[in-house]
Amino acid sequence: MRRSREELVFGVLKSCAFDKLTISQLMISQNLSHNLLESVLKRLTTSNLIEYEKRNGKRLVLTTERGTAVLRVYRNLFALLNGKVAPCPCVAELDQSMHSVIERN
Repeated sequence: MRRSREELVFGVLKSCAFDKLTISQLMISQNLSHNLLESVLKRLTTSNLIEYEKRNGKRLVLTTERGTAVLRVYRNLFALLNGKVAPCPCVAELDQSMHSVIERN
């Protein structure tokens, strides 16, 4: 089954959130061709979700703070869609206000 563009983005952000990875490591961990990975990385860099770091002549990819925030939002979205409690405090506030509206009606 093919992955959606969002699933590819999520996979790359998740992989680079904890460790700085080379392009080759990302290709292997995400099972992507070089061309497809480069197009995803270009999109993520343009959105300021990842950045590059040079070390020993290698280009390392890492998730930015903004990318980490997007990861949290993505995880919360899927938690809500699957009927689970989302750990995001802003979602909890939204749930409380929704319950207040329902109780008033």
